[in-house]
Amino acid sequence: VESVTSDISKASHTYTVSLLCPSPYFEDTTPGRVTVGGVVGGFTFPHVFTPVALGGECFGSFGTSRVFTVENASASDEIGLTITLTAQGGAVRNPRFTHIQAGETLALGSAALPLILSDGESITITTGRGEKRALDENGNSLLAYLTEDSEFITLRRGTNTITCSAQGGNSNIYAVFSWRLRYEGA
Repeated sequence: VESVTSDISKASHTYTVSLLCPSPYFEDTTPGRVTVGGVVGGFTFPHVFTPVALGGECFGSFGTSRVFTVENASASDEIGLTITLTAQGGAVRNPRFTHIQAGETLALGSAALPLILSDGESITITTGRGEKRALDENGNSLLAYLTEDSEFITLRRGTNTITCSAQGGNSNIYAVFSWRLRYEGA
């Protein structure tokens, strides 16, 4: 709300509310988030620990799935993703992300211009309208590494199945995908 003015000089009160709207959409207050290839927690609190003498317990495990599905029940198409990919446990060569239902792929690196992330290196990709970027840790653009057939994948209405892979170091991928569902109309 930018301002609220009132006119109480008449028999009925009139109020004017001025709103600033940098985006014409209402968005979820909490973002959706999926981790691919990272540590998957083994418990949630409250929790009673099993004594070590009785075998202990696993705090978590390393996720091996490179596929996830998001249901977009909102009326909006083309909801942008923020993808943070980190090479964990070794190098990752030419990462790619595919939206199965849309048949679209976002691929970075090729035989002629390979993109190799060393262990611990990260890149961030944003795919929203007006926010299409691919950056390294220092903020340098990686758009030159996009393959010719790449498209900035987004969430569509309904089911969205997304895969994450690489031409080399597929098991070293640790990626975090986040988004905010948008709502149109009233």
